Amino acid sequence: MTLGDLIYYIVTDRPVKVLVPEHTEALRLIATMSNNINQLAHDANAAILFGQNIPETTINALNDVLARLEDILIKESGYGEIQ
Repeated sequence: MTLGDLIYYIVTDRPVKVLVPEHTEALRLIATMSNNINQLAHDANAAILFGQNIPETTINALNDVLARLEDILIKESGYGEIQ
């Protein structure tokens, strides 16, 4: 959070969200994975734009990334499987 954000939250009497160290690794992994998801979505959109089927390798890679994301979210939340 930037200093400006902190001041905004204080002035507007909004609760300040504090990042706990246990969540920093999960957030780093999610941020890294978001780049992969964007690249896969770009590949899929390009295929559709040119009237082609989405390559199976793209679909498989996206499923792998989503499965890893689900594992991270389940591990960090302490809850069961995401519906």
